[in-house]
Amino acid sequence: MIRGLVRSVVVGLTVPLMACGSARDARDDAPSSAAVAAETTSSAVLRFADAPFALELVRQSADVVRGVVAGDSTTRLLIQPNTRDDAVSRLCGVIATGTREPVSLAWGWPVDSNAPRLAQRMILDGDVQGVRFVVPGTAARYVFEGITRNGAQRVSMQWPVIADPARPIPVGAPDSLVEAALQPSVFALDSVLMALRFDTPPDTAWPVAPVERALADARAVTDVRVFPVHPARLTMACHDVTLALPILARADHTVKIAVDAGDVITADAGVATGTVRISFDEAPPAPDPTAREGVTHAALEATTTGEVTLRVRLQVLPRYQLSRQIVLVRLQRTRPRS
Repeated sequence: MIRGLVRSVVVGLTVPLMACGSARDARDDAPSSAAVAAETTSSAVLRFADAPFALELVRQSADVVRGVVAGDSTTRLLIQPNTRDDAVSRLCGVIATGTREPVSLAWGWPVDSNAPRLAQRMILDGDVQGVRFVVPGTAARYVFEGITRNGAQRVSMQWPVIADPARPIPVGAPDSLVEAALQPSVFALDSVLMALRFDTPPDTAWPVAPVERALADARAVTDVRVFPVHPARLTMACHDVTLALPILARADHTVKIAVDAGDVITADAGVATGTVRISFDEAPPAPDPTAREGVTHAALEATTTGEVTLRVRLQVLPRYQLSRQIVLVRLQRTRPRS
């Protein structure tokens, strides 16, 4: 069982791998129970206190790093370039919204995207952000998929986990019970991801203009809420996401988007039948469109730090149209060139 927590290890993808710092806090004279990061010219080793193994980070190529346990060739951690394809876009949708709806993600390994998912949580601290959960069964495993904060690399992790046979996990058990029953500790595995540091220069340049692209189902993630309020946290790594919102006709849904002053949020929406209207609550009043007219594009520049509200309404007029439909909403966060 992993009981120690990892402090930090730097993963260099432009220079040889190196470990930064040590296993001890400079303010603590006692030996730390955190992992020990050992520096070599081609790999870094994370050694866990009170555990019989270590995770070795090995460069597979110029831009791919694998994490393996000594004596086992199975890849447990995989770092590779971010391809920014449809699957990564869906991953960004999960990161941005925290949705718990089943989503086919950009796995580093082939997995069943329809498998049950327990103890799903977001990891947003450190240089890596993403979603982790536990896949139950005879081959139960901890799974994480995420991307680096600057969006340059994908980070994938899979680790076998077991539960004490004397304390079986009942069906429908809360996440806290699942997490407490598993070995190694899922929180210790979380700490491995939160400890990774990337010494590649961060890309601090936000896009200066939205990208013109048709709405695509392949990039959308379903976001179902008890109340029709959808949070969206657009970051530098995930500044372009597409949501699929199940909406009842003539019922407003709102998307709450965190912003900094000067951000420009651009929204585009579409629906298979009927019309959809979108608008920002913070925008100046505009003339009401006619009954059958849709408004599928809106943009707003934030004047203060906080959040802006995008209002989405499905207009269903002819009786033969479905009253409940999926509305696609694409959000982009950019910053004008200064």
